[in-house]
Amino acid sequence: VNSKHSEISNSSNTIAAIVNILSTIASVSMDVNEDVMQVFQPFNSPHCVFWNFSLFDKLGAWDNEGCEFVSDINGTVTCNCSHLTSFSILMSTSIPQDKSLALDIITYIGVGISLASLVICLVIEGIVWRALTKNSTAFMRHVSIVNTALSLLIADICFIIGAAIAKNPLEDLNQDYTVPVGPCSAATFFMHFFYLAMFFWMLVSGLLLLYRTAMVFSHMSKWIMLATGFLLGYGCPLIIAVITVAVTAPGGGYIRKDQACWLNWVETKALLAMVIPALGIVVFNILVILIVLIEVKTNVSCLTVTQF
Repeated sequence: VNSKHSEISNSSNTIAAIVNILSTIASVSMDVNEDVMQVFQPFNSPHCVFWNFSLFDKLGAWDNEGCEFVSDINGTVTCNCSHLTSFSILMSTSIPQDKSLALDIITYIGVGISLASLVICLVIEGIVWRALTKNSTAFMRHVSIVNTALSLLIADICFIIGAAIAKNPLEDLNQDYTVPVGPCSAATFFMHFFYLAMFFWMLVSGLLLLYRTAMVFSHMSKWIMLATGFLLGYGCPLIIAVITVAVTAPGGGYIRKDQACWLNWVETKALLAMVIPALGIVVFNILVILIVLIEVKTNVSCLTVTQF
């Protein structure tokens, strides 16, 4: 009797434990068809995922289908999954403080060297300006060089200001690293404008080279060249930068919301307003170089035949 009583007691305890576990799971999971919320303490860069057993020939792998990132507030990440599975977050670990300081030093030294080089370039241009700008073509070429260097110089200064404004979670652990909208928007606008201006002045240089290669005997006034150059070099970037602000800023999608002062990508794809013009100009200038090389090769061949 005592043995039977002991077995019944142990079975009751086992059943009670199982019921307790199931009730705990039910209280967390609620229902199979309802969304599952889970909170994690991350390092940084969280990605909400679950373990999908059907991937890679049933070996399984992390998958983000049905899981979405909800929020990241004060170091606490909330994920929302629409199914009951083994889900978690993937994240990169934080950089040690000594390494972070070294990266900061390298960045500022690199930008400082760039700034110093650009200033030296502008000083040299000022010294040799009179000697090298005696005709309209040379004048416009050096105007393009000066404005390209000046645009990059101002853009680098704005970059340093933007980096000082934004807080990076790798450097400011357990702090709110949401960027200040006003100052960060201003820094982003000027960075966008002057980086675009640098590329558009490169376009001016490419157009000047194409013009002088394809139209050898044509003559254009120095002041017409100058006006055209400034319209392209500063007018087009200003229009693109202003339109980008007008389209994305009212909905709060002009800049990134955290970590850095730069154009938004996730919500509005505002970064395309920088990428598309820059890549377009690079491709155009490459085509100009190819055209010039073909033209030079043709002229050299004709000159050789003429001599013989």
